[in-house]
Amino acid sequence: MTSNNLLTKNAVKVLLIILAITFLSYLPTLRNNFIYFDDDSHLLENAAIRVLDAQHVQEIFTTTVSKVYVPLTFLSFAIEYHFFKYNPFIYHLNNLLLHLAVTALVFYFALQVNLPLRAAFVAALLFGIHPMHVESVAWVTERKDVLYAFFYMLALCFYWRYLSTRKMLAYALTIVFGLLSILAKPMALSLPLILFVCDWLKKRQFDKWMIIDKIPHFLYIVSIAWITYSLNARVPGENISSGAIIWIWTAMFYISKFFFPSPLVPMYALPQPISLMNPHYLGAAALLIGIAIVAFVWRRNRWLWFALGFYFLSMFFLFRYDSVVDKSIVADRFLYLPCLGICFLVGYCIDYLLKKISKKEVFRKALTASLVLIALMLCSKTFAQTKIWNNSVTFWTHEIKYYPDNAMAYGNRGEAYKDARQYQLALNDFNKSIAVDPKYAESYNSRGQLYGMSGKTDAALNDFLKAIELKPNFDEAYNNLGIVFLMNNDLEKASESFNKALEIDPQNAEAHYNLGDFYLAKGEFDRAFEHFQKLIMINPQSAIGYNKRGSIYGIRKQYDLALADFQRSVALDPRNSEIYKNLGVVFEQKRMLNEALKNYNKALSIDPKYADAYYGRGNVLAITGRYQEAAKDFKMALTINPDHKGAQSSQDALLKILAQ
Repeated sequence: MTSNNLLTKNAVKVLLIILAITFLSYLPTLRNNFIYFDDDSHLLENAAIRVLDAQHVQEIFTTTVSKVYVPLTFLSFAIEYHFFKYNPFIYHLNNLLLHLAVTALVFYFALQVNLPLRAAFVAALLFGIHPMHVESVAWVTERKDVLYAFFYMLALCFYWRYLSTRKMLAYALTIVFGLLSILAKPMALSLPLILFVCDWLKKRQFDKWMIIDKIPHFLYIVSIAWITYSLNARVPGENISSGAIIWIWTAMFYISKFFFPSPLVPMYALPQPISLMNPHYLGAAALLIGIAIVAFVWRRNRWLWFALGFYFLSMFFLFRYDSVVDKSIVADRFLYLPCLGICFLVGYCIDYLLKKISKKEVFRKALTASLVLIALMLCSKTFAQTKIWNNSVTFWTHEIKYYPDNAMAYGNRGEAYKDARQYQLALNDFNKSIAVDPKYAESYNSRGQLYGMSGKTDAALNDFLKAIELKPNFDEAYNNLGIVFLMNNDLEKASESFNKALEIDPQNAEAHYNLGDFYLAKGEFDRAFEHFQKLIMINPQSAIGYNKRGSIYGIRKQYDLALADFQRSVALDPRNSEIYKNLGVVFEQKRMLNEALKNYNKALSIDPKYADAYYGRGNVLAITGRYQEAAKDFKMALTINPDHKGAQSSQDALLKILAQ
């Protein structure tokens, strides 16, 4: 069977069944939100994705986020943001569609490599519905997995066609899709090794061309993967024996989880103590020995060796030997594509067993019923697992259920509670996080923010200082410290703190805003302008940045520039009364009084207690001779703010006019 007639009508029907079952298993993901687990840094706070122009696309392809180079993934986010902003449904839908596409390619590739239709069905269905894949599909940030796997599978499909037909177009497309895959996630660096596995499965004769046609793949993959590797390189720990034990455990962890996927959590803790006397490590060693024995006994079974080769050669660089560097020493997402060989092996074995007992009706029905039951259990597990990723509270509560000593889990759940204004629950979680790990700087910073919001500046100050003591390069803590110093009217220390935050991270948008506002209040307009300008460069979608810069243009009497900034600001934040008030001021200065009046009215419709807007509208009404209405506005401004000097002055002047 050639690649041109693989998808017969029967095969297409089988594929549609696989995709339908997979889609239903993951249906709850479409109701999920973003979560505090890299969605913030990779998506919600990633300024590079907020503008789809040449400058920001260049930034996407020339920078890393969280020490990972995944430009194609971020470009996909930028396209989604351009059309749909932060609508979580779209991001989750695209993740699910990509997973369905990868599943379809797994099915097609299984037929390409001559797995029987029934075996291909089992393999692709198992891949599609396996609950260990939920992390890769239900987590927006892990677009990396489904996107790299999509192009990776395309590369494999075209490489097999190249092996079958020797057509150079197929070979060229292998390179193109391989390049796109490594640009989506560094895990694609295994592609050239897996191509060797394909050569072996195809029974290709070993010669120099087998090496030569991998050279282009090694060239682009090594150069791109190095960007990420150089930022995350590690050296083996001092204790070689414990390192070896950890390596064996991580290598076997994924195989055991594949066949027994429960429980599945976002972050797994390394079993303690690290010793072969620990049943976890002893069991892993026994499993590795068992796999070696099976591989030797069935050494002529090509599907067994294909499964082992695909797994180990695509995962070897993720088998850990230390317990310090990573927050997650193992993770479900790492098995997303490397399990393909295991899925093929399972499909082959089930097809083989069904053929063996084809004449024994009772056994065949019993096995079929058992397989259907297992499939239903996997679908049910996947369906339930996707709901865990619904929001940050459900997500981190699930983690805490299995690992109650995870300080990060409490801290991130506390952030979710804080955003929901459930401040007592947030405080409880921050306190619990610090109790679990007194050296977890992030929770001191978060608790300090909570104290600052409630006016407890001394407590906030102590927490920010503790966070900086534990994490000296904590730019966010320095920024928050500066805010507390401002609240305490310690201007010099506030300025020092904001500048320190920018020294650590020149791209800290909040620090630029705070420092700009600091200089604006001092009347140092040029210095303030400089920071608001940088804020806008970092985040071109910053409504407050345009508003502040527009205010300085207004002070400089550059009214056209001010108007452009305020209009840009109100387009980004149409419910901000201050921006409409500022627009009113500019239109008033430009003697466009009707437009000024409209904007003051809009500001007051949003905030009926906005003294400055009443004052501004009163001025316009007075200019147009509507003195009685103007008097009411000045009176209202003074009722709201008795110290409003402008309203008081205008009211006094108006009273003189009315007295004449």
